[in-house]
Amino acid sequence: MLLLLIRILFFCLIPIGIFLLTKAIKLTQKHFSGEVVFEISYTQKSGRFTISKAGNYSIWLKGSLFKRTPIDQFRPTIYQEETKRYLHLDYPMTKISSNNGSTGRMRLFNFYAPMGSYQFDLTPGSSMKPLEAVLTGILPKRQADLSKFYMEIKESKSSLYLIGGILLIIFSAFCILGGLAAGINAEKMIY
Repeated sequence: MLLLLIRILFFCLIPIGIFLLTKAIKLTQKHFSGEVVFEISYTQKSGRFTISKAGNYSIWLKGSLFKRTPIDQFRPTIYQEETKRYLHLDYPMTKISSNNGSTGRMRLFNFYAPMGSYQFDLTPGSSMKPLEAVLTGILPKRQADLSKFYMEIKESKSSLYLIGGILLIIFSAFCILGGLAAGINAEKMIY
C-alpha cells in the first residue's frame, strides 16, 4: 500500500511538470511579444514614426528564412525630429531570433527613446558586430533581395521573462522526467 502511494505521488509530478511547461512557454513568448511601433521595407530606406511611451525599444530584421540578408549593406540611424539628436544604438549581448517556419526575426540593436517623433534612415554601412563582419567576409557574396526584408522597431521586454522562462522549462522537464523515472523505479528506491 505504501509503495502504491509513493508511486502515485511520483507520477503526480508529471502533470505538474506539464502545467509548468505551458506556463514557461508563455513566459518565454512574452520576451518576443513587444508591440511593433514601426515597420519599414529595406527598399524604402527612410520613414517617420512616433513613440507615445518613453522606454526601451529594439530594432529587428524581419525577412525570409535561409536567404542572404542585407545587414552587411545598411546601418539604421534614428534621430528625434524636435531636437535633431541621434539616438545611441547598442548591440544586444546576444542575437535573439524567432521564426514561424517561413519568415524570421533577428534583434539587431537596442535603444532608449523618450516620447516624441523620430526619423528612421537606412544608411550605407553594416549592422553587424566587427567579428561577425570578418566571419561573413569569408562567405561568397550574393546580392540580397531587399524587397523581402523589413526593419521593425518593437517595444523591448525585460530579459527576465526569457531567463525565467528557460529556468522554468528546465525545472518542468525535471518534474516530468523525474516523476516518470521515480514512479517506475519506486520499488527499487524504497527497498
